[in-house]
Amino acid sequence: MATSSTDFHPSISLVGAGNVAWGLGLSLQRAGFPIVSVHSRGGERGTRLANRFNCLLLGDAELEEQLPRLYLLTVPDDAIAPVGTTLLRLLYPRVKTLPANTPLPIVGHTSGTSPLLQSQHIPTGVLYPIQRFGY
Repeated sequence: MATSSTDFHPSISLVGAGNVAWGLGLSLQRAGFPIVSVHSRGGERGTRLANRFNCLLLGDAELEEQLPRLYLLTVPDDAIAPVGTTLLRLLYPRVKTLPANTPLPIVGHTSGTSPLLQSQHIPTGVLYPIQRFGY
C-alpha cells in the first residue's frame, strides 16, 4: 500500500489569528504540515494569515467542505471553552456521517492552564508550546 505525504503531515485548521496562530502555523508549515484554513472572527489579521498560507478564511460558524485532520485552537485562554464547544457542536453532525474507518478530526488547544475540551464523539487534545511564539 502506497503511503501519501498527508499520512505523516495531516491537514491543519488554525482557529484564531493571533501570535500563536502565526508562530505555530509558520513552524508547522515549514515542517511540511498543510495549513488548509483559518477560522477568524474577521478583520485584517485573519485575512493576512489566510493569505500567508494561501488557504481558506472561514468565520466562526463555518466548516470546511473537506474536514481537516486537526483543528488547533489558538485563541486566548478565556475563549477556549466557548469557541471549542461551538466547534465541537458544529462538527458532530458531520462526523456522524463520515464513512467507517475515516479518521475523525481532532480538536486541540494550546493552553497549559485550560482543561481538555470534553467530547464523547470527537477526539480532543492539548499542544502546549514550551516557548513563546512571535512572528
